[in-house]
Amino acid sequence: KNQGGKCYHCGMPLSISDDREIFYKIPKSEGGKDIVSNMAYVHSDCQRIFVESRSKDDEMLEPYEGKLSRTVLRGESGS
Repeated sequence: KNQGGKCYHCGMPLSISDDREIFYKIPKSEGGKDIVSNMAYVHSDCQRIFVESRSKDDEMLEPYEGKLSRTVLRGESGS
């Protein structure tokens, strides 16, 4: 009712027959509460895409601990 029958992620209509999940706007792991105002229905596929994209963003933000190197090109004269 609060969502107007639409997926919180993509905005497309949700049908009773659609595979769907409950999405926590503020994740419980980050202090989000198990209350209606923090929950929204989403298509299961939309949730999978959201979680995958979030995990890729997290990987990109982690510091790289390996040795950084780069290729050095030298001219014909060796400079």
